[in-house]
Amino acid sequence: MTPETILLPLLAWLFGSVPFGRIMMVLFANTQMDSPGTANVPPFVIWQTGRHRLALATAILEMAKCSLSVVLALSLSENPFLPTLAFVAGIAGHFFPPLGRFKTTLTFSPVFGGLLALNPSSAILCGILWLALTLTSRRPPLASIGTVCVLPMMLFLHGAPAYELFASLFVAGIVLFVYRRHIVRLMRKKEPAWF
Repeated sequence: MTPETILLPLLAWLFGSVPFGRIMMVLFANTQMDSPGTANVPPFVIWQTGRHRLALATAILEMAKCSLSVVLALSLSENPFLPTLAFVAGIAGHFFPPLGRFKTTLTFSPVFGGLLALNPSSAILCGILWLALTLTSRRPPLASIGTVCVLPMMLFLHGAPAYELFASLFVAGIVLFVYRRHIVRLMRKKEPAWF
C-alpha cells in the first residue's frame, strides 16, 4: 500500500466535509442559518430564502469539492481504483463530516460533482434525471433518492469497471441511509413540496 492510497482518500474525506452552505451564508448573507439536524445548509434551503445566486454558488462549490478530489486522484496516481476511492471518501466526508460532529447533510450536489469527474456521461444523465424528478415532484429528496437508485445501472450501461459499480452501490446506500426520514415521509405521503 502506497502513501497516496491512504493520503488521497483522507484528503478527499476532509475536503468533502467542508460545509460550503454554512460558509456562504455566513460570508455573504451575514446569517448563521441552521438546517435542522445537519452540519451544513443545503443549496435548496438557501434557494428557499430567496438568495438564488448564493444557492447556485453553493451548489457549484458543493459539486466542486468532490469533483476536485477525483481529479486530484486521477492526476496524482496511476492506480485506476484511487479516483473511485476518492469519490466515495468525498461523499462520506460530505454526508458524515468530522467537524460537524458527524451530523449528516442533505444535498445531492457532491454526488453529482464527483460523478462528473469520474464518469461524465453517467453524470450528465443523472443530472438530467435529478432535474426532471425535482421539477415534476417538487421534492429534491425524492429526486436524489431516485437518481442514486438508478446510478449503478447507468454506470453499468456505460461500461464502468466493477469497482465503480460497487462504489456506486455503496454511495447509494449512504444516500438512502441519510435520506431515511424522507423515505418514510414519502411513503406516508407527508413529504412537503419544497417549492
